[in-house]
Amino acid sequence: MRQSILAALLVSIMAMPAGIAAANTLVVLDVAGDSDLRRGDVLEAEAGLFLGAETRVTLVNEAGEKIEVVGPFQGIVESPTDEGEAALVQKMAALFKSNRVGTAIRTYRTFGTATPAPWDYVPAEGGNYCFDDPDNLSLWRDSTDRDDRVLFTSPEGEAAVKWNRGDTVLNWPVDLPRRNGQSYNLAISSGPAVDLTLLRVPATLPTRMHTAAWMSENGCPNQAMLLALTADVDRLLEGLGKAGKF
Repeated sequence: MRQSILAALLVSIMAMPAGIAAANTLVVLDVAGDSDLRRGDVLEAEAGLFLGAETRVTLVNEAGEKIEVVGPFQGIVESPTDEGEAALVQKMAALFKSNRVGTAIRTYRTFGTATPAPWDYVPAEGGNYCFDDPDNLSLWRDSTDRDDRVLFTSPEGEAAVKWNRGDTVLNWPVDLPRRNGQSYNLAISSGPAVDLTLLRVPATLPTRMHTAAWMSENGCPNQAMLLALTADVDRLLEGLGKAGKF
């Protein structure tokens, strides 16, 4: 006889626009434990979900909410809201199934491993650089045992910056303009040059999952995955700060 239903749901609820279709599909963001589910699988909410003991699944619904289900669990996963957008689930499924996000998942799961913030650019991964604040652009690297020289080049000029040993993050040079849609070349002394385009995320996107989907579609899949993974962490820290506990 199957064990009785026990479930823990951790939900990140974000502001949503009104008048959108009901949320009926879910996409798998992450799986831990023994399960046939895989990252990027799209599930029909009404079909129900069965999880064995010690299995944990993180889902994203059509409203851009993250839902964590912990087994043993058998039943229908209820969404906190009835509003959503089916296209969002399909976009997130494409992102989660891409090969480029495997490293982000593994790094995020490894306690004590340095991880870039979603708004950092990692030259070693390439791609475009999606940003929300032009005054806060930065590069990130996982190795800090060396000094590097970085030459930033754009149609408006260039800037040479030293990336000091011991520093994980390097701020964008203050004297090099940050233009939305403009292309740049980064020549780094310890690795190959990288071409990127700066792309500003629209401020009108309703949730972080919508933002992640937009980033993925615009050539920033690694940033998108990190944003999806860390959304709850950011909200938790924000809540602790407001409560005076952090």
